[in-house]
Amino acid sequence: MLYPFSFLRRWLSVAALWSVALPLQGANLLMNSGFAGGATSWASEGVVFNTGEAAVFSDQGGEWAALFQTAAMPVATTIALQLSFDFLNALSPLVPAGATPDALFASTFAGEMPFGGDFLGGMFDVASGVLDADFRGSPTLYGDMEVSASAKGGGWVHYRLSLPVAAFVTVAFEFIDGNGVAGDSVAAVDNVVLEAVTIPEPAPLGALGAVLVAVGLRRQRRAGGLGVARCKLFPVFSLL
Repeated sequence: MLYPFSFLRRWLSVAALWSVALPLQGANLLMNSGFAGGATSWASEGVVFNTGEAAVFSDQGGEWAALFQTAAMPVATTIALQLSFDFLNALSPLVPAGATPDALFASTFAGEMPFGGDFLGGMFDVASGVLDADFRGSPTLYGDMEVSASAKGGGWVHYRLSLPVAAFVTVAFEFIDGNGVAGDSVAAVDNVVLEAVTIPEPAPLGALGAVLVAVGLRRQRRAGGLGVARCKLFPVFSLL
C-alpha cells in the first residue's frame, strides 16, 4: 500500500504528541540513601556514626556534626522534585539556664554549581530549611511538608516535601549540641530520597521518525519533485 508524503508528516505529528504524553517516571538522585554502604557517597564533618542501617548523630562524638550529599539534576526533563526521609528523635529535653536544646537541622542548598566538599564553605544560590527539630519535634513545617508514620516503626517519623528544581541540589543534616551536656542526645536519619519526577525522553520515537523522514525524502527525490512523493510504510502502520 502506498501513502503520500503529506500523510507521513501527519503521522509524525501524531507520534510527537504521543511522545509528550508518555508517563512520568521518578528516580532517586542520591546514592546509598539507606546507608547500607555506611557513609559511602556522603560527605561528613564532625562525627557521624553509622550502623549500616541509618546515619546516627550524637553529642558523644562532639558538639557539632554535618552529613551531606550533592546531586546533579536532569533539569531539561525534570518537572518536579521531592525530598523524603525517615527521622528518629531521641534528642535531650535538658536545657540548662542560658543554653539551647540539642537540635538536628535538615536543609537543602540549590544552585548552578556543585556545592563542594566543605559544608561551612559550600557554594549555593538558595538555602532552604527542611526540618528544625529538638526534643519537642519540629515546631516549623516548611512548604508542603507531609508528616506520617515511618515504615521503620519504633519512634521513626517520615517526612516528605516538594523542592524547586535546580541544576545541583545538596541535602544536608546538621547536629548541634546546644545544651553543652555530652552524651545525652541521639538523632538518626534513614531512607533519604531525592526523587526527580521526569518526562522520559522519546528516543525510540525520535529514531523512528528520522528513519521515516529519510525514507520519504528518498522517495521524493526519486519522484523528481514535491507533492507526488509516495513511500511504503506498511511495516510501521501494521503496528498501529
